[in-house]
Amino acid sequence: MKQKTKVALIFVILGSIAAYLLLKPKVGADRKPDAGVESVSKFQQLEASDLPNCFKVSDGIYSGGQPNGTNGFVQLSRMGIRTVISVDGARPDVQLAEKFGLRYVHLPHGYDGIDEHHAIKLAKAIANFDGPIYIHCHHGKHRSPVAAAVACIGLGLITPEDGQQFLREAGTSVHYKGLYRSVARAKTIAKKELDQLEFDFPAISPPSPLVESMVWAEKHFDALVRFDANNWMPLADHPDLDAAHEALLLREQFAEMQRTETSHTPDYDRLLNRSKQSSQKLHELLTSSRQVGSRQISMKAHNLVNSIKQDCRNCHRQFRD
Repeated sequence: MKQKTKVALIFVILGSIAAYLLLKPKVGADRKPDAGVESVSKFQQLEASDLPNCFKVSDGIYSGGQPNGTNGFVQLSRMGIRTVISVDGARPDVQLAEKFGLRYVHLPHGYDGIDEHHAIKLAKAIANFDGPIYIHCHHGKHRSPVAAAVACIGLGLITPEDGQQFLREAGTSVHYKGLYRSVARAKTIAKKELDQLEFDFPAISPPSPLVESMVWAEKHFDALVRFDANNWMPLADHPDLDAAHEALLLREQFAEMQRTETSHTPDYDRLLNRSKQSSQKLHELLTSSRQVGSRQISMKAHNLVNSIKQDCRNCHRQFRD
């Protein structure tokens, strides 16, 4: 009898440990802290499969990536979100948001940073609109963490030091120096000053031709990355997508960037031309080959995707940081 009691007690203890491990929140600072630094993060990362890189930045303020279709807005609704602020250049899906009773505000900014005027506008939006509020860009790693941090600093909810820590936890690349600089220089805005300011908060802001091309290029490239991970076979959840066609559309967006961007530099032209050529080669490879999915073709296609990715990174570092 005593033996059975001991076994039962062991199972209870193990069950309690398992429940704790399953239910404990995912925190961005789960890495080992430096000496003298608190081990507990101020920022909680949420397990939300259809809200990429979703973090709670402050009470009622969340940062993350673009909601993944209907499922993403279902998760936002379950979180109690009332207002969605997009800082991405892509056109927000206002109609879908409205189906869930959510209001969209579109305040896009670039990777080079947030100026003082835009920082105040972000803070005003958060102060004015019903919360909780979800701020997003495309992947939720660079622009939305910065927008959330700058706005929260402006409202006195976190410090610039906290803001820079949040960028690190969210995975914001240190190569985007302008984004880190924006947070380091952000200042608290007096409530009286904020109350007196008036701004227009559109649900959709028209993008510039270059931004629009970059948004579409990113979408086509993301699709190619998924095909690459799937050995260039059809995607089960997107049977409407064709890898060769996505490569062609990506090439056209690079060509469009060359036509719409007037302040070219030799380095910019070189990187853009090389990406355009790689996209064309990928299109031709996937169109002409009857052995798509074979190791040889998959490796060639993979190398072309990596070449485009590296050129895009180099271009961003030189012209967007």
